[in-house]
Amino acid sequence: MKRSRSFLILVVILLAINALFFAGWYGLGGKECAKGMIETLGGNALGGKLTIETFNLGERQAYLENVSFAASDSSLSFDVRKVRVRYDLLKFIFSGLKLKHILGHVEVNSPIVRLKIVPSEEEKPPAPPFRLPDLSNYFKKVEVRNGALSLDLGIALEFGGGELLQIKQSLNNINISALNKGKISVDLSANMPGEGKLKVQGSLIRDRLERATAQISSFKPQYIHHTALGYPRSMIGLQLEATQATADDDILFDGKLMAWDTTALLLQEHAVSLPFLSAEMQDNHLSVALSTSKVGKSTVGGHFEIQDPLGKLHLDSGNVSANLDLSMISPALSGFVEASVQAEGTVKKPQANITARSAGISVTGIRFDNIAVKGSFSDDLLQVQDLSVQVMEHNVAAKGSVDPFALSIKTSLDIVPQKPGQDLALNAKAKVDVDLYDDLPQIGAEFQSLSVKKGGSSLDNFSGYVNLIPAPDGPYKGYYLDCDLSSPDGQLISAVGDILDRSLAVDVNLNSIALADIYPHEMLTRFGPSIGGSISGFMHQDNIAAQTNLHISTDNDELRLDTQLSLSGSYNLNTSRAGLYASTSNGSLNGEELNFEVIATLEDQVLNLGSLRVNEMLRATAQVPLDDIMASTASFYLKDVSTGQVQRYVPQYTSFLPDISGVQLTGTYDGELNALLSVGAVNIDGLKPMSANLTLRGPPDEVAIMGKLKAGNKEMPLKDSTLDFINGFCLDARGIAQSFPISEVLEDIPLQVELSGEVGFSYGTEASRIPGMHISADVSAPRLVFEGIPELQNLRLIGCQSDRLLQVDTLYVASSDLGEVKGSGALDYNLTSGNFFEGKNQLDIQADLSLFEFLKTQVPMILDASGHSYMNASIGVNEDKFVIRSGNIDLRNGYLQIKDQTEPIRAFNLAASIKDNKVSIDRANLLMGKGRLRFFNDFDEDPTNHFFVGFL
Repeated sequence: MKRSRSFLILVVILLAINALFFAGWYGLGGKECAKGMIETLGGNALGGKLTIETFNLGERQAYLENVSFAASDSSLSFDVRKVRVRYDLLKFIFSGLKLKHILGHVEVNSPIVRLKIVPSEEEKPPAPPFRLPDLSNYFKKVEVRNGALSLDLGIALEFGGGELLQIKQSLNNINISALNKGKISVDLSANMPGEGKLKVQGSLIRDRLERATAQISSFKPQYIHHTALGYPRSMIGLQLEATQATADDDILFDGKLMAWDTTALLLQEHAVSLPFLSAEMQDNHLSVALSTSKVGKSTVGGHFEIQDPLGKLHLDSGNVSANLDLSMISPALSGFVEASVQAEGTVKKPQANITARSAGISVTGIRFDNIAVKGSFSDDLLQVQDLSVQVMEHNVAAKGSVDPFALSIKTSLDIVPQKPGQDLALNAKAKVDVDLYDDLPQIGAEFQSLSVKKGGSSLDNFSGYVNLIPAPDGPYKGYYLDCDLSSPDGQLISAVGDILDRSLAVDVNLNSIALADIYPHEMLTRFGPSIGGSISGFMHQDNIAAQTNLHISTDNDELRLDTQLSLSGSYNLNTSRAGLYASTSNGSLNGEELNFEVIATLEDQVLNLGSLRVNEMLRATAQVPLDDIMASTASFYLKDVSTGQVQRYVPQYTSFLPDISGVQLTGTYDGELNALLSVGAVNIDGLKPMSANLTLRGPPDEVAIMGKLKAGNKEMPLKDSTLDFINGFCLDARGIAQSFPISEVLEDIPLQVELSGEVGFSYGTEASRIPGMHISADVSAPRLVFEGIPELQNLRLIGCQSDRLLQVDTLYVASSDLGEVKGSGALDYNLTSGNFFEGKNQLDIQADLSLFEFLKTQVPMILDASGHSYMNASIGVNEDKFVIRSGNIDLRNGYLQIKDQTEPIRAFNLAASIKDNKVSIDRANLLMGKGRLRFFNDFDEDPTNHFFVGFL
């Protein structure tokens, strides 16, 4: 009875507590207060805002509907449709309010979770080793039904401009069941877009993973993007098993990962295709196999055996084979390299053997052929046992070592030409050490032998060193050059200084080098000048000074130069201010003495020629603005020069000049030429010597020539004569003749005539307005007297002689005894040289002659004669003679009384034609007494005395 009473008291107490709870929960707003408290505490704990639409709390369970959360940094948000948590409140009270005894069954229905993870910019301390928590005392059963997850993940990559690798993936129909019966058994399943499925099963004993398996099948990543990878695609399968011996041991994994048909776009231009990749983990040993894959035009494949990949990784063996397209690295590279790598060892102590070969590659346009490399990597050092390559017609062999951590290279080089006698040949044996620092490398090259041959020039048997040394750390930054190369025969190349400070001293002593081998130029290649001697120079920042003592010579039939050149000069790179003194000694050009001296300065783009002397025949001074050469000023003096001297210097280029001697020229130039020219004698083939005293005045494109030409005792004043130096070279001279005897000009001519009118002479280069040489005449004469021929009256001639053509515009000659002759046309003939040329030009002649009257006066045996005679002819040239190409002769009503002839010849008529110097008598007849004579005949040219020339 006593026990029943106690039980009754407990029931009454519980009823009272329950009544008080419900009164406070519903009557006094306790429900809303508890809901608000949970939202606040839960939101603060998760770092965001938590809202609960419906909240019910009883002594056995808590029920929530439409629970939402959004993190303040947008990293996490979720919506849960229903949450039911069952608990044992009495057990919680009587356990001393311990939470681990409160939860029974937790149900979460239709949760939707959105998770965004981006790397933090703040450096975080290393996380402690991961250890599974012990959840065995906190619940009996947890169920999640029909959940969904949306993942937005950003991963920082070292390449690709620092942009993030973006991964977006969703999972749906997520179902999780966790049952706690001494050990926790977990089952998870989920679907992924497409046909992808995820299944996980596992068991935990307190804080130890007893066993877990995971399987992913037909997984195609939903969205992956990176600027350096494009949008990768793949098909992935995974089988994984994990176990843990004790809670303090590492979790061990066995499993297999496979990926098919993986594609990407590397650096937005190189397509990546990986047909198959597998990774298999068993007993803490990982095997990775990559089938032959393509990256752009490159291919790569390999296999790796790795021990303890999640701990102290050790590579048991690794083999990689690749065919690399170098243009993927840089546009300056092209070609393919086949490479093979066999590797083993730990991350800290890797070892590898490397072989590579290539038929040919190009680096910035330089071709490297037949490359072969053998090397190894161990003890942090890359050893190159053998490297061979062909470059620029040379075979290069090298061996050495590379320290990738100390950034240093040590190598020995052996360079030989591929073929004997090639134009450029380099033979070198050298040891080269390179230390790569942050800014500038330190380079030391020691040459045991160095020989360079280019064309006909060579530097043989040089030895020495070339060092480039960066300055030590400090306020001053320098890069020092120290070069000393010499040969047993005394040749020397020495340089020392600071390249960055542009302070250098250079000394060079060479035997003989062809300038065309140093600077390939058409003129240098043509004439082949070579130099030898000493050059000393100094550069300090913008200032350069140099001094030379050089021997310059050419071994060329076209131009033979030999001289000793001394030169001292300076130049400022910033202001372009310069000074120069140059002189030659013992100089000759094509066997003739030629020495010069130049003193000049350059300032503000104006060249000041203080003195120019060539032998003793030319002295000049000048100021030449380089930006406007025509604004130059100059004074000059040319003394006793002849074309013979000039022709001896350069006969190939002055053979066209006439023989001129005694030339003296004094003058100035200041935008216009103002000079006095005196010519002692001008000798032209077929003409007598002439002299001149002239004044030259005017701009260089139209210099007026004034003065007189003198031939013998006669003078001929010039008119409208000009000289053009700008548009090529053109001399156009015109003289006025007044009763000028032709015998004063032409040599050995059996003619007496005094000409009046205008004669001209011009000469111009190809680029001038009057190219070539021309002699013109527009003259007349009252009488012409040929020896043995009756006097001719009233001569009129307008014509021009060029190099290959004699042009006759007007020819007219009359005689009271012989009649008159007219003509016009042209002949392919040079009157002054007597040369004939091929051509079809012809000179047309018409003659109305008093032939019979001429015979009466000139032939004593003809006592009387009368009649009419006419002649027409077209004259040309053929090889080396004149030819009457066509013409005719017409004699009418001829009458001849011959001495001792009783009967005169009367009614003499003749018609004849001429064709290529062949005379054909078409018809002829004459009467003598009562007799009549008719005849037809041909007369060919007479090859013995050239009848046709005599006739003309």
